[in-house]
Amino acid sequence: MTVHRMANYLLFAACILVPAGAYPQTPAHIYGIHDDTPTVNQWTGLCPSAWITATEALGTNPSDLSGKAYSPPPNTKIIARLNKGYFPNGTIPVPAQFANFAARCANFVVASTNCDTWVIGNETNLAVEWPNDGGSNLVYISPTDYANCFKQCFNAIKAVRPTHKVLVQALAPWGGPYGAGNIGGYNHPAQPDNWCDYMHKMLTAITTGPGAVTPDGIALHINTRGWNPATVFNPGPYVDAGPLTLDFSWGVMRDWIQFGTPRNLWNLPLYATESNGLYYWQGGGPVGPGDPAYVTGWLQKAYAEVNAWNQTARNFGLPIYRCVNMYRWPNADGWTIEAAPNRPTILADLSSAAAQNYTWPPFGGNSVNLTAPGGTRIATGITATADSTFGTGFEPAKAFDGSLATKWTSTNTNPTHFLIADLGSVKTITGYVVRHASAGGESTNFNTLGFYIETSTAGTGGPWTINTVVRTANPGGTPPASTMLAYTTPVSARYVRLFINDPGGDAYARIPEFEIYQVAPASETIVDNLDPGFVKVSGTWTDSSFSPGYWNTNYTFATTVTGTPTALCRWTPPGLAAGTYAVYVWYVSGANRAPDAPFVVNHASGSTTVFIDQTVNGSQWVPLGQFTLNASSNVELSNLSSIAGRAALADAVRFVSLAGVQQWELY
Repeated sequence: MTVHRMANYLLFAACILVPAGAYPQTPAHIYGIHDDTPTVNQWTGLCPSAWITATEALGTNPSDLSGKAYSPPPNTKIIARLNKGYFPNGTIPVPAQFANFAARCANFVVASTNCDTWVIGNETNLAVEWPNDGGSNLVYISPTDYANCFKQCFNAIKAVRPTHKVLVQALAPWGGPYGAGNIGGYNHPAQPDNWCDYMHKMLTAITTGPGAVTPDGIALHINTRGWNPATVFNPGPYVDAGPLTLDFSWGVMRDWIQFGTPRNLWNLPLYATESNGLYYWQGGGPVGPGDPAYVTGWLQKAYAEVNAWNQTARNFGLPIYRCVNMYRWPNADGWTIEAAPNRPTILADLSSAAAQNYTWPPFGGNSVNLTAPGGTRIATGITATADSTFGTGFEPAKAFDGSLATKWTSTNTNPTHFLIADLGSVKTITGYVVRHASAGGESTNFNTLGFYIETSTAGTGGPWTINTVVRTANPGGTPPASTMLAYTTPVSARYVRLFINDPGGDAYARIPEFEIYQVAPASETIVDNLDPGFVKVSGTWTDSSFSPGYWNTNYTFATTVTGTPTALCRWTPPGLAAGTYAVYVWYVSGANRAPDAPFVVNHASGSTTVFIDQTVNGSQWVPLGQFTLNASSNVELSNLSSIAGRAALADAVRFVSLAGVQQWELY
């Protein structure tokens, strides 16, 4: 019997003898730490639930059937990274050993307990993670090489544990491109890709072509360059990472999505398996002894930033971060928290962050598709402002004058720019068309490479809500003359900001036209709690104007109960024509509100209940969805909730006709 056939037989036998077992429940919170050591509960014990990154060096022997009995603390879950080894042996092996490594990974998974989530390899955009050739040379692992290794490991693990999750490796922020060199006495060739292009090529190679698979999630590393929470979470600084302009600090958490992840994979969960301020927690680090020590507030700000991203992402179909695991706990290297003299300060900060109870929401919400928007274009000549203007004749208003012969052009003093449209009042927006430089006759080299759309109702100073991020061309591709964007469900806003974080061939932003499309104003009906179409059907409803942010002059509320509802109200739009409508609700959010207010849409096909968390996202139009309505359709709200003693708020409901508006499917 050959070695491979023997290994397959032993693997089959192991599948029979070792049961799959039960695994720790997926944590609801985003808190986490790196390394599963006996004392790690000092960290995880401060969190309501937490994740733990573990790393294993497995080798490539397909006859090795050993595994590990993980013992995670209560309310935690292990994410285990499976490496071939560490420098200079490589996090994954040379291609000739991929099959053996895949078999070894499957053997380890079968023989291990209390873990069902696995990452394959680590940071192969860094030469220090490449395998050696048996001599003094490191072997380049290209995005395609990693993809081939991942697919074999994925299939081997799924063959023995079909329900386990297999995640794509995390890459190193700010790693590449770089030339040939020498690390620790080992020569290495050049690595030609920046960190986001490497990721995009890697994910594309995994999910397309022969043997394509869809991973269960993506591991990421997100860092700041320093510890000062007052500065390190601001956008930038930016670096030229040819051909992209990329954020050189915390903004990498967005760049991984915008530039590194193909849009068709945005439904995959993200796992930040390493995060810190780059320097040692106690000070010193990779640069030198002068690197600053941890600053109080950094952990609180880090988790708040990820939570803020998640809350926006869940409303616009952007990827969700399920965890942020800090690097690292044990006294294993200079990044230790356990042995850091300022550990009490760090743990106190973690406790404050954990008290915020940040949970990751499910993926979903209002997607923004790369297709033509429906509706009508908002009239040209609207008020427009920008971060800068090249000079006379290139003002912001030129992007809204209806002519491709004129354009807004920024200065080149910064690599990022923005253009703001003031629509004059709140509009129901269906989408956008962004015309880039070549639409006005210039070279495609000057077309925008990266931007995001933000909306606001507060003013030109924000606060801004990111609706989507866009990379206009895949690595090596030519940016198009125009980018079309359409909301699945229209969005209400007065101000729209086009934030350009990669203007293309140089540092000037060039936008001949920024087209904004809306639902015709006459096609919407708003029923407020003061209107005749609103009825307090039963129970006690109390009118109030105590909390600002209501529609019209007040709102009404009922105290929530569990079990059987005792209060009901109803909004019925008068004279509603049969057709398809987008339905929204307006309420004032607050900590004492119902986390699951049950809005029932009674439509032409029956009834649909949509649970709205009224503790967040208040004082704006929150979508319930698209429905086919008729003259008898209405929306109801009861005081039923999972938590008694809260307030179920009833204010206004908006019915927006989508007649003549193009319908889109989730991508």
